[in-house]
Amino acid sequence: MRIYVGGHLVKNVTLYHRDVEAVTRDRVPGILLACHDNPATGGHFGRNKTYKKIKARYWWKGMKTEIEEYIRNCDNCFEHKPKLLTDQPELQMLASTWITVRVTTTALF
Repeated sequence: MRIYVGGHLVKNVTLYHRDVEAVTRDRVPGILLACHDNPATGGHFGRNKTYKKIKARYWWKGMKTEIEEYIRNCDNCFEHKPKLLTDQPELQMLASTWITVRVTTTALF
């Protein structure tokens, strides 16, 4: 017998949403910490990898947006993320002298 609550399957006192555990809001911070910040289980892999890792096991309403926001505010990721070079000055053309080089090869047969 299957029991459904609000369209979610209840199995062994755990609520499921499409084969993954539907979690309550109070568990979200711990899941984010474990799947993103913890070196053993997370490792600051960015929003796509973190989202895929969490999505494979858990579900909560608005999770994608919340995961993106969490990673956007991660100090460690911000410090180590490659910076875009948009603030660099424009390159100036240098005066140059052109030379021609001719290469001749000889082969012995």
